[in-house]
Amino acid sequence: MHCQGIFIDEPLLAILLGIDVKQSSDWNKFKEQYLRKFIYEGIFSSAYERWYQSPLLDWWKSVTGRSLQVLDANERVSKIKELLGDFDILPLKLPQSQHYSNFWYCCILSDAPLESGDV
Repeated sequence: MHCQGIFIDEPLLAILLGIDVKQSSDWNKFKEQYLRKFIYEGIFSSAYERWYQSPLLDWWKSVTGRSLQVLDANERVSKIKELLGDFDILPLKLPQSQHYSNFWYCCILSDAPLESGDV
């Protein structure tokens, strides 16, 4: 399981935002326009992209007035479209084995989204 730390990778970044990267043609456009400012640019950053988690979460709360953790994937994507632009992005679907789409973790083996109650 990938979990939060100082830095997060792209699969976890997308999961925290509730975005299905494979089904979203504007993922890279959205990432470049809004998430570039959270990217880590220090040592070894050219080998492996990482984003700062805490400033990302603070930014989200300042833009939406809500914590990411309380919103499900559909609500997260709806907020992005409502407040930041109508990007062609789709929310992550609820995996069959899960009950909630408040995704907060990422499976290391499959990159599948996991909710804290499923860990």
